[in-house]
Amino acid sequence: MSYYEITSMIINLSNQLKLKVVAEGIDKEAHTNVLRSLSCDYGQGFLFSPAVDATAATNLIAAQSFTPKHKMA
Repeated sequence: MSYYEITSMIINLSNQLKLKVVAEGIDKEAHTNVLRSLSCDYGQGFLFSPAVDATAATNLIAAQSFTPKHKMA
């Protein structure tokens, strides 16, 4: 079974259970395109933002200045 098939099954099951899906480790635009086609709700990874420490993350959230380069939906 391929990664695509496994990912598709997990997203389909989650959607049927009315759960939101967060894909992790997205580092290529192609990953985003596949996940969008599978109706994935959210994504995170280096494509969206490099890793930041807790202080920087808190500051980004507090300032609400973070604008993702790519949106999942």
